[in-house]
Amino acid sequence: MEASTQATPTLRVIIGEDDVLLREGIARILEGAGLNVVARAGDADELLRKILAFRPDIAIVDVRMPPGWDDDGPSPADPAPAPAPCCALRCHWTTGLQPPVIH
Repeated sequence: MEASTQATPTLRVIIGEDDVLLREGIARILEGAGLNVVARAGDADELLRKILAFRPDIAIVDVRMPPGWDDDGPSPADPAPAPAPCCALRCHWTTGLQPPVIH
């Protein structure tokens, strides 16, 4: 009996985060775990264009991005269905020299 040579499909991910260091850090972690980061976006408009162009399996999205610094990106809470399933990411800095808190 021959073993199957068919590879398991890799999850295709888009990251929407305006902070370049955080965006690239998330991408590196996900790629290290074997996921396929197909695109990265630094603002809400770019994120939506890339979601529509790349059709990822999931989008990891900062909930506050330029241009409005509001809840600009697609969200699981939107009444209209998002073009891709979303995981909302919220990061804020605390006072002093403490590391950021990610929710």
